[in-house]
Amino acid sequence: LKDKAKDGFGYHEWETEIADFDLAVSLFDKLIPKFDLRLEYSHKREDWELSDAKIFINWYPKLPPLVEIETKNKTKLFQTAKKLGFGTEDLIDKGAVSLLREKLDLRKGDRVKLG
Repeated sequence: LKDKAKDGFGYHEWETEIADFDLAVSLFDKLIPKFDLRLEYSHKREDWELSDAKIFINWYPKLPPLVEIETKNKTKLFQTAKKLGFGTEDLIDKGAVSLLREKLDLRKGDRVKLG
C-alpha cells in the first residue's frame, strides 16, 4: 500500500509478504468492496545503493523502465539524480499505478490484470 507523503514529496509505503494471493485479494474485496481501481501485475526490480541513497530500477508491464531514488531529503535526491545522469526535468513524482492509469486510460472501478 502507498500513501502520498504529507510533505508532498514521495510516498510512505507498507509492504508485506503474501503467501496466498487469491486469499489476499478476497480479504481486500471484503475490507474495501469498491476499489477505485484494481491492477494486478508483477514486475522485476534491481536494488542498488549509491552513497546513502537507495536506487531501484523497476520494469513494469506496458511502461519503460523506471528508476526510483530513495533519500533522506530533496537535496540528496537531486544530487543522486545528477550523479546518475538525470536532470530535474527527468524527475517525476508519480508511482507505477498512476503511470499505468494514464497510459491505459483506466477509470474508477476498472479491474485489470497485466501479464
